[in-house]
Amino acid sequence: MGDDAEAQPGLGSTTHPGEADAEEPQDDFADAARESERSGKQQLLDALGNLFAVSESVNVCIFCGSTKHDHADCTDPKKADINKVLKGIRTSLEDDSSGSDVDMEAEGGEWKGDAEEAGQQATEEEPAEARTGEYHWYDTVLYMSEVGDMDEAGKFCISGRNITEEGPRTRSELDDVIRDAIVRGGGDVWKVPDFMVVYTDANIRKPMYKRIEAPADGFLKIVPSTGCSFYNYEFYNGVEIDINYRFGQRNELEPYEKDVSTALNRVLRHHAGKVMDRVHLGLKYDDAGWVPIDDLLKYENVWKQDSSRSPHVSLAPRGKSDDKRAWDKQEAGYRMSVLFRVMFHCARYGRRVREQILAFGIYPDIDRNSETCRANRVDRKTKIPEEGLLLYPVAVRAPTGHKHSLVNDVTLRASLLSHPIAPNTVILLPVCFHITMKDRLKSIWKEGLIPGGLDGNTRIFTFFNPYVPWDQRSWTVTKSVDTRLGGFVRLYIPTETLMRDFGGRLTDSGQVVTDQIVPFSKIRGGWIQDANCRWHRLIVPSGEEQVVRTGSVKFGLRNSASMLPASPTMKRRWKS
Repeated sequence: MGDDAEAQPGLGSTTHPGEADAEEPQDDFADAARESERSGKQQLLDALGNLFAVSESVNVCIFCGSTKHDHADCTDPKKADINKVLKGIRTSLEDDSSGSDVDMEAEGGEWKGDAEEAGQQATEEEPAEARTGEYHWYDTVLYMSEVGDMDEAGKFCISGRNITEEGPRTRSELDDVIRDAIVRGGGDVWKVPDFMVVYTDANIRKPMYKRIEAPADGFLKIVPSTGCSFYNYEFYNGVEIDINYRFGQRNELEPYEKDVSTALNRVLRHHAGKVMDRVHLGLKYDDAGWVPIDDLLKYENVWKQDSSRSPHVSLAPRGKSDDKRAWDKQEAGYRMSVLFRVMFHCARYGRRVREQILAFGIYPDIDRNSETCRANRVDRKTKIPEEGLLLYPVAVRAPTGHKHSLVNDVTLRASLLSHPIAPNTVILLPVCFHITMKDRLKSIWKEGLIPGGLDGNTRIFTFFNPYVPWDQRSWTVTKSVDTRLGGFVRLYIPTETLMRDFGGRLTDSGQVVTDQIVPFSKIRGGWIQDANCRWHRLIVPSGEEQVVRTGSVKFGLRNSASMLPASPTMKRRWKS
């Protein structure tokens, strides 16, 4: 019949052709009024949720109007009264809605018409597993401990494992992990040609670039933090410090040594390789951050510490520092001894390798008639051990903590500053944690973990510690950030993920680093500090779209005092 059915009388109609079509049954006016009332109350519920959402997005406390803190951290005495009124309004609206013959689905989208089913839904048990790929929204700032921790083993556990039981137990065990990574990565001893072949020519024309020089018939070795002895160095014979050596009763450096240590950290990390002004001239270094030892010894900005050593002793007369024959040998030796003590103290008591010294040595099979042997007074009677004989220091560097380079600055190579992570390393060091200020959480959610953050001219690596702050090993084995003042966030990511997806590498201090951006979706757990510096669960491992401050919640309006239906405004706020 097609389209003509409607044009012919009686066709396509349920009534007699001589009668008018009957109107469909209309809802009762009372039902319509209740529906309108429910719609209005739901709008009020949405408005309450949006009120908190807007206050967070513009960083204004909803209780006192301050722009210096969030409403969750408000200490205004009127906060309790205002919060009580808002909760009372919300509870009243929810009770009216849940007492009617309809109820809202857990997803917040449609209405159900069975009152008994709604009652059962309100008391439904929490899901056994975290829901992935979905968003849960809260009208106030809540911690995981308040809405239900997803990990039954406790808020300080990951996938049922106590994180304080993961990783090396002692510094000795961590050193074994580091040493294993060094050996698997090629070791810390290189024949000079092999050492130089890993360099590139990308920096060769830059004014602050300078390659290490050493005879090709020997080897280069990173000196242990406990020191070494030199066979032929006129300014310093070296020293080998026992691992149990103590610096006085309080295990501290002398005031001058402390000042030199601070200056070394600043110069080797942030000034070397950088194009500085004429007043603050920097040091030259190569692709691996190595500064020639002579350049450091005569760099008076490090050694001139008038507050702790006066009068200052110059290494050479003005204008003659490039002539080693004019050097004060006693002063040069003293500076080398301070460098060795600082290097050991940082590694032993600071639990970080902040300085490294590179030395040149020779093996027993070297030609004793070579220029290298004649220049270093090595003859046929000189005893050379099987592991080699160290002749003199070549260079010094800070292995980590460098800043990003600008156009004309020397660009460091990450592969020359750290060691590859092998599967064996992942087994011994399975978890990694990044700590940062909690006010950076929103940018991490949006942009991910960016090496150095969003600020310009910052560090080239993102650092991950093997321990959490409440684990005693974060101080006894490594040196963690002091979180006692509060305001920090701790994020968890598996070591295997860093190794496999982001080129994660291991430093000589036992930290895992990456120079790549780690998206938020790769983070599998986290904790945040409250106003009293206590740690609370922040996120849980449950999929790529798991959201900060989310977790399992009891569905239904009766027991959903901590959850409001997700409004488009709230969704946009989190996604942005």
